[in-house]
Amino acid sequence: SAASDVYKRQATTGQVRNVTVTLMRKDFFEKHKGFLMVGLTTESINANGGMNVGKYLSYNALSLSSSVKPQTVIDIDRCIVVKGLETVVTDKVKYIDIRTDDNGQCYVNDTPKEYQTKSISIEHTDGAGMFIPGELPSSCQIRGGYIKGAMFPFDFRLFTHEVSHNSILVDPWGTPHDVEEEDIRYIITTSQLKMWKQYESWEHYKAKFKENNLELSINSYANPPKEEVTFSYQFLQTLPNNTDITELCKPAIEDLTKLKTDFDYMKSQLGLTLDEVTDDDTDEEIKEQKSQTVDTNVERANYYIAKALDIYPPLIHDKHIMNKVQSLFKAKKRAYMGGKLPMRGYYSYVAPDMYAFCEYLFMGNTDPQGLVPENCVYNKYYAECEDVEEILCLRSPHLSRYEYPRRKLVSSDECNKWFGYMESDTVVSCHDLISKSLQCDWDGDEILVCPDKALLKAAESLPQEPLYYDMQKAEPQQITNEAIYDTLVKGFSNNIIGESSNAITKLWNVPELADDPLMYDDMINVICALSNYAIDFPKTGKNLDIGEYQKLYKELVPPEDIREKFKPQKIKYPQFFKYAKGKKSNLAEYTDSPMDRIAQYIDKTVGSKHYKYEIGTDEEFDYRQLMNNSVGKNSKPLFEVNRTCLLYTS
Repeated sequence: SAASDVYKRQATTGQVRNVTVTLMRKDFFEKHKGFLMVGLTTESINANGGMNVGKYLSYNALSLSSSVKPQTVIDIDRCIVVKGLETVVTDKVKYIDIRTDDNGQCYVNDTPKEYQTKSISIEHTDGAGMFIPGELPSSCQIRGGYIKGAMFPFDFRLFTHEVSHNSILVDPWGTPHDVEEEDIRYIITTSQLKMWKQYESWEHYKAKFKENNLELSINSYANPPKEEVTFSYQFLQTLPNNTDITELCKPAIEDLTKLKTDFDYMKSQLGLTLDEVTDDDTDEEIKEQKSQTVDTNVERANYYIAKALDIYPPLIHDKHIMNKVQSLFKAKKRAYMGGKLPMRGYYSYVAPDMYAFCEYLFMGNTDPQGLVPENCVYNKYYAECEDVEEILCLRSPHLSRYEYPRRKLVSSDECNKWFGYMESDTVVSCHDLISKSLQCDWDGDEILVCPDKALLKAAESLPQEPLYYDMQKAEPQQITNEAIYDTLVKGFSNNIIGESSNAITKLWNVPELADDPLMYDDMINVICALSNYAIDFPKTGKNLDIGEYQKLYKELVPPEDIREKFKPQKIKYPQFFKYAKGKKSNLAEYTDSPMDRIAQYIDKTVGSKHYKYEIGTDEEFDYRQLMNNSVGKNSKPLFEVNRTCLLYTS
């Protein structure tokens, strides 16, 4: 097209889902092509067999990621690339049989009722690398020169001295490297160097990297541990229907009760804002990051109101001040009724067992033991807490009952020695299927680690077998303008992620589940598969035909015809969506689902309580106490408002 002669198109997978592209002027692209493509060209990629167009677009858009330079420059000569650790893990799964017909269309063939034993190949270091502790401040995500992923601190050079007694490893091109002699401080995997197959050797890549003045930068650092986290309704709606929700709601009830009755606590909360979580229906690659809704002016005003209440407690009886307190109470109550409950836990990078990786790299062990046993995790923060023995590992989007892996906490001297540099990360085992339970890799994905006793009890009957189905691989193509256009258009039209998760929420909250909890189990699982195919569609170009499940799915999602959108839907949104999503129409009546009961319980328990504060005095509010009534020698007020002043008349 004519536009393609003027602009070059780039699009991350997240942009494609949001029907967005980045256009770059062709003359700018040609001038900076070496930097943007690290010495490659479209022609050289096509000559080398081509590649999937979706991946080509997303890899070339990596430079759009916001990042900062590290305090110490990451020297590319101190880096090496290796193949990742991949093993076969055999265990029981909840299986969906997905097949491909002669035309390349993927379809749901069967959903067996019984758990199936499957041998599944897992790349345990997918998206992950490591660095010598001290080179970077903490675990982080890196970007630059087609490199994307997470880096974790692990002393692999100490490992070569104490364990393997060998410091030589082999790069993906078959060349041996001595990490001691070459002073290697960073090990990067092929899953991180996205275009590694397009280079003749590691030296070839490094030459292009330097020639085009590239640098490695930091996309984000690991968050420190927190005592408390804000939960999401998705994690709560998959709990069993008979869940005792009173203990889950206890911290929220205590908070709201104290806001109405504890004067000092109320003052401390004024000026604070509610923790929010990124909408889990919009962009699955934003690893459920925490954000805050901050209105600086309101925050500052509330701070001074709290200070004024310190000086003059009867000010609480002023109508305007009480409106401020009531607004804070209502906002918190609404958030809690929408599932944003305070819970013990925090968001943590999920990290592979790097000890096992080094056993593979330096000892040639293709089925390494590592330090983290099956169905266990290591977490330094909770290892130092005497009251934590097991945790739940959760990740958004959380859609099915097969996404509640419970893991024992391992805390050995060896783990503390080798993983102790990971202050907040959660190291998982290479002997179980937790990555399938959470649909995660290790490129900076965050999981919510939760040792909350009430939630552990509520989730104890949930299955530990993960939902599993085959995901299709992307086929290589020749990169042309027509192929790029076709990939983008198909990607734009396949954006169903938000509607599919809302469809699942409807099913989790229908009244029929009270009598038959697994009534829609297969349907929910199939929609999960449909959603994950849609997430990967920008890279693979493969969508999923759900066959007999399509009829019910159509009843669950908004109609395509704009004229039908405002008509009452057959299956409505749950009542709690009024608080979780601000929905005002197409809401069902309350049911016995966990989330609907949480909303009702919070409303009933704290809604009728009166605001009653002990302020240390029976004195009524007197506005004159806020006035400066000083008078001069002539008995005239020293401070008198001039109503003719321009401040009042303009």
